Amino acid sequence: MWDMSHELSAETRRALRALGQPRAFRPGDALLRHGEIANVVLLLEAGQAEVVTTSEDGHASVLGYRGPGDIIGEMGVLGNAPRGATVVAVGPVRAVAIPAADFLAEVHDRPDLAAGLLRTLVARLRAADEERAESSSARVRVARALLDLAKHRGTVAADGTSVEIAITQQGLALAAGVGLRTASRELPRLRDQRFLELHRGRITVLDLNGLTKISQQTQNVRR
Repeated sequence: MWDMSHELSAETRRALRALGQPRAFRPGDALLRHGEIANVVLLLEAGQAEVVTTSEDGHASVLGYRGPGDIIGEMGVLGNAPRGATVVAVGPVRAVAIPAADFLAEVHDRPDLAAGLLRTLVARLRAADEERAESSSARVRVARALLDLAKHRGTVAADGTSVEIAITQQGLALAAGVGLRTASRELPRLRDQRFLELHRGRITVLDLNGLTKISQQTQNVRR
């Protein structure tokens, strides 16, 4: 997730809010849909959303998460192109919807907004290049997805020794960008090595450090 809240001046944030209309989304609602006309930009005020893409064969993958301070939908507006992904509310979400023409005018008039967007786009492109170069194995993908989910959606135990994630194996497969059969193979292996525990509808992460080491494995890996 690329948070732009620290990139923008207070004046620019106020100006963006003044241009838009408040919007509220329930869990599961689509904030933006793949293929639709990019006629608004959303400034997230509260809550978490996930960015989802679907391949031609119907396989869906979660590209990342967005939260308060993030601007979403700007790529379609800047490129005058249809939406490239769907953004779905993970929980209750509040946002400000800014018309595309008004947003583009602000980008032209406010250097800090233009510079912040440029840095964000560069970071996304760099991350995409690194992901392709690393050619992550299924095990690495699963570990990375678990770490991302633990950070953004996990509940830390009172003693701080574990993190519980409310998610099914199918949901984890979606987040990791792997098939359900692959996730169902890798998760028991991680369980047997005491990295996690599997329960009905939830996963308890026991060893964040161990998963981090797995997530950093990039050598001798095939796509």
